[in-house]
Amino acid sequence: MPERDQQSLQSARYSTRIVLPQFIPREPQVWFAVSEQVFQTHKIICESERYSIAVAALDPKYALEVKDIILKPPAEKPYTAFKEALIARLGSSQEQQLRQLLEREEIGDRKPSQFLRHLQHLAGSAVGDDFVRTLWMSRLPASMQGILTTQKNESLVKQAELADAIGDATSSAQVNSVRAEPAGWEIAIAKLTAEMAALNTKVDRAYMPSDGTHRSSRSRFRSSSRPRSRSRSIIPGQCWYHNTFGEKAKKCQKPCDFAGNANGPR
Repeated sequence: MPERDQQSLQSARYSTRIVLPQFIPREPQVWFAVSEQVFQTHKIICESERYSIAVAALDPKYALEVKDIILKPPAEKPYTAFKEALIARLGSSQEQQLRQLLEREEIGDRKPSQFLRHLQHLAGSAVGDDFVRTLWMSRLPASMQGILTTQKNESLVKQAELADAIGDATSSAQVNSVRAEPAGWEIAIAKLTAEMAALNTKVDRAYMPSDGTHRSSRSRFRSSSRPRSRSRSIIPGQCWYHNTFGEKAKKCQKPCDFAGNANGPR
């Protein structure tokens, strides 16, 4: 048997046992690169055999993208034609889907560099760096964007490092500002408390009975607060009973010049 026929037979035997990795729709180039490593390991160099194995491993959903080639594969280099068409067509549709997906991403509480790596991971190789850069910068604070636009010649990695430094400096300034506010309030409250304490001391001193003058003034206050109806003018010559009760006195203490005494003894 000729050597070429033996290689074809050996290749056919290998091809029946080859299992390619699961197709990666977001990274078709990677999938083909891995598959070609498998082909080389098993010494499968024939285009038609590579084509047959690759088509068999493709998910039917993605096979529809290259339906025309599968239904009528080219006579020359069918594997190469299949590979190029699948990468181009999936790449176009995948890029559109990825753009829509990435446009919904927000930075949240991540650092700018962390958010950039997140976008790059999602984008893979299907979306260009320019789109990732534009999207990434649009999610940063306006003040940070203004600084980064002056660094257009820097690489995306350098811009991310600069954005992190700006973010750290801004956060530190905000923390210091927040910490300073309670200190101001504490000073104001302490000052107000001291003023109130001084006022209370003055009030206490004003009402403190330091001598007899205050007690006498309180006595005068109590005596002046008695009903006026009980206050009577003292008439010389009359006894205490008549001076106090007047005509309603039940008793009389001699000597007493009360006018009613002429009517008879009490």
